Amino acid sequence: MGIEWKLSLANMAWAAWLFGGSFALAWAAKVAGIFSAYAPFSYVAMFFTAMGAITLGRAVWALSSGKLERARYNRRLFTKSGEIDPIAMTFERKRIHLNDFILPSNPTLKGKSFTDCEIIGPANIYLLGDNVISEPQPPDSDGVIVSDSFNPLNAYVFKDCSFKRCSFQRCTFYMTSEHFMRSLQ
Repeated sequence: MGIEWKLSLANMAWAAWLFGGSFALAWAAKVAGIFSAYAPFSYVAMFFTAMGAITLGRAVWALSSGKLERARYNRRLFTKSGEIDPIAMTFERKRIHLNDFILPSNPTLKGKSFTDCEIIGPANIYLLGDNVISEPQPPDSDGVIVSDSFNPLNAYVFKDCSFKRCSFQRCTFYMTSEHFMRSLQ
């Protein structure tokens, strides 16, 4: 309730700015004699053209400011490195950023056990060997079935790992159809 009047006032100010700016451009076209041979239609056309241009500019500004805010959020998230020992074999109730956890020069993780952890990407994860993912937590992730000869160039490889009640955020899994069928059991 306390902010509602501010939003209403902001909407009224935006409408006044849109209408006033469009009117000013149409008036300037009339005074300058631009398209005077087509008057008065040209002034109306200039008014609506200006209104469309201002609205388009506002939409571009809104989209770019949203993307900028998302980039700031990601930067804050990625700079907060977890206090996790990547050499340990067992992890419980940890938030693990894969970019901090696995080296890009050796993107393979073998024989680790995770319980009640958050695994955070963005990441492509190739499941190889006997991985077990039991009771996965939201959010849902994407999965891609690949051939047995698949050789990932841009993925973290998990081999013989165990995940119990873990959530995978912003992750895409690559797995063979055989591994997919085993995971359904």
